[in-house]
Amino acid sequence: MTVATQRLGGRPALAARWWFGRRAVRHPVQTALVVAGRSPRATVVVGGVGLLTLAMMLLTAAASVQAFLVVSGQSNVMAERRFVLFADDGGSGEGSGNGGAGSEGAALIGAAATAAAGAAIAGSGGANPTEPVTKDETVVVEGIRVHRSIATNVRALLEAAEADGIELSGWGWRDTNTQIRLRRQHCGTTEYAIYRMPSSQCSPPTARPGSSQHERGLAIDFTYNGGSISTRRNAGFRWLDANAAAFGLKNLASEPWHWSTTGR
Repeated sequence: MTVATQRLGGRPALAARWWFGRRAVRHPVQTALVVAGRSPRATVVVGGVGLLTLAMMLLTAAASVQAFLVVSGQSNVMAERRFVLFADDGGSGEGSGNGGAGSEGAALIGAAATAAAGAAIAGSGGANPTEPVTKDETVVVEGIRVHRSIATNVRALLEAAEADGIELSGWGWRDTNTQIRLRRQHCGTTEYAIYRMPSSQCSPPTARPGSSQHERGLAIDFTYNGGSISTRRNAGFRWLDANAAAFGLKNLASEPWHWSTTGR
């Protein structure tokens, strides 16, 4: 029988618990206090180690706070930059004509386009007509015949597009007789088909005579590099979608090529 067993009245289980309890692992702080209590020199060492540990913890906390502030500051700056870039990109409402085109890579208005738009607005040619106009009330701008009220805007738009490497052309004003001929081709030959049938029932959709923005000289069917703009993936459409609103033109959602002062 061991000494431990003798001390606990001959109970091996209690003896084992007492024996291993004597050798239980102390917490590092407890160990340090025991060592410090045994020697003044040890007290100094333990105190120094404690202070050094505390200083390292404070430095680590300060570095973490500083890193958080830096990251937060950069996030705020980036958010402000995104707001400035996209708040006025002309991609909302009727001016866009297509909410998805901007996500396909349309560029924001460049410096040249911005300056040209400002000059166009300053030099606009009076009020837009509300009824069909005659040829005498129109002018030709880079091969496109439009009403004189938007001639300055159209010229500035074409120049801005050219500066960005985008070659735009197209067709603008047409008289009522031409509109009637198009209705015959696209809608039918009856009186109802020509003058009264909803444009959406024609193929392609064609406005009733007297109601087309083309007859007012306020609409353009654009082409890009000599070809039609038939999809919103077309580079010509993407440029117009990003920039045309600054020149007073809006897209008819069902026709990527058709832009007018009203979006109709």
